[in-house]
Amino acid sequence: MSGGLAWAIVEPSMKVTIEWMIDWGCTTTSMRS
Repeated sequence: MSGGLAWAIVEPSMKVTIEWMIDWGCTTTSMRS
């Protein structure tokens, strides 16, 4: 498995995770205030 293929699989999931963390963080902050 080449590095390019690995990134093709890993990168989208990383983007989704980061977006989910940002959304969850904003939601948590809104609930606290």
